[in-house]
Amino acid sequence: MLDAEMGRKPYQRIHFDLYIKVLKELDSGKRYQDIIDKYKDSKITPMTVSNIFRSIDLAEINENFKHTALHNKIKADSKYIYLGLDDTFTKIFKRHKKIDKNMVRLAYLHTGIDWQKSTKKRHFSQNKRLLTVMSKNVNLKMKEYRQLLKEFINNNYDLTEKSLIVMGDGAEWIKKIAEYFKSDYILDEFHLMAKVHRCFNFRRLSKDSKKVLTIEETQKKAIYQDLYAFVRKGKVDYILDYLKPFLTKEMQEVYPFLKDKKDKVKELIKYITTNANGIRNYQNEYYIGCQTESQI
Repeated sequence: MLDAEMGRKPYQRIHFDLYIKVLKELDSGKRYQDIIDKYKDSKITPMTVSNIFRSIDLAEINENFKHTALHNKIKADSKYIYLGLDDTFTKIFKRHKKIDKNMVRLAYLHTGIDWQKSTKKRHFSQNKRLLTVMSKNVNLKMKEYRQLLKEFINNNYDLTEKSLIVMGDGAEWIKKIAEYFKSDYILDEFHLMAKVHRCFNFRRLSKDSKKVLTIEETQKKAIYQDLYAFVRKGKVDYILDYLKPFLTKEMQEVYPFLKDKKDKVKELIKYITTNANGIRNYQNEYYIGCQTESQI
């Protein structure tokens, strides 16, 4: 009775930390009973888990994010407005153990690095704004999303004499957004170097570590560092010329580990080739890095 008078929902009777933990378990695809068993000391019930699941209202969340326009548009000194795009998928169990996939699409905008707040280890974005759209069953029409994104940008930023720079992980839908806005596109360096590391993997040891890399790891690290130097300069042709010989028998004799990496090297070459322009744009003055992965 008291809960009803206070307007408190059933799931709000538990501690907020536990509420978040249960949400994460649901998102990872855990069954109700698995969650209950994991947090048995908290004495949660199937009804508790169900109430937490039903507390997620995607329509309400979307409406909240759609109406985040500022009273006054941001007028920045920067010549550029940066638009980072990414998406991810959540899995939450519904009734009868049926999995419901939901897509979360994130757009984050800023006008560059805030050097007053930033440190050597961490950069802060200036005039940052976020637009998050959640869609049930991975159904989000590109035309609708483009229009929503366009309105969000226009409502929040003064675009007079500004150039929009689009950033992403190489997904085709992100490239199409860049084409729609007639913007330059930047490939997220994090994704590129992650793929490089999958080809030439080695342990990342701290300076104080007493462990030592193996001969093979030392070779891979040297290759990784060479490629990183080319990537930082946006030298796509240099990168490809460096990688292609690794597919030959001669190089596989020099580096035996390449025999098991042939397919991954091919995938890396293809990824770089299809995102060549996004890498070459690292050479332009507007390139300040890309943080899409940390945002999502």
